[in-house]
Amino acid sequence: KPPAEPALKVGQLAPTFLLKSLNPEKGGIPIFSTKKVMGAKAKDRRQAVVMSFGASYCGPCKKELPELHKIAQRYRDKGVLVVEIIVDKEPEGLEVMRKFTVDELALSFPVLHDRFGIVGRKYGAIQLPHLVVLDGDKVVRWMHSGFTPDTMKHLSKVLDGVLAAGQPAKVSPPRKNK
Repeated sequence: KPPAEPALKVGQLAPTFLLKSLNPEKGGIPIFSTKKVMGAKAKDRRQAVVMSFGASYCGPCKKELPELHKIAQRYRDKGVLVVEIIVDKEPEGLEVMRKFTVDELALSFPVLHDRFGIVGRKYGAIQLPHLVVLDGDKVVRWMHSGFTPDTMKHLSKVLDGVLAAGQPAKVSPPRKNK
């Protein structure tokens, strides 16, 4: 049996979703909606959105989050929004991540909860942490699973490229199986 195709590929339009924030005051967004921050009709359109999927049982996620906070602060004034999406299903795991992201790290970007794992599945978050960069037109520009010290350097280069491009990206049609 061949391996399953990834749920989402670079160059494709990203699925829309709506998730409640665990830190509406500090994160500035009570309910996150892709439609509000990306696309031609977005009320609060961003140049890029970085989504990080993580969970309480993921050690590398906890190493990535402080670094992601630095990226969020560095790129905030350039129109980049970072969001953390917690995929824990159990209340205990969610509470561990809420304490870590909201209380300890005091993240200044939205921390969202994907209670049923639907968004994680749509975005291919099988190995955690999982990063996805979307441009302002909801086109997937980069995806990466796992965390190493170089991950944030790559993320910065990707964001610089998306910001430099500025114009709408070309969307590739879905590939047909041969």
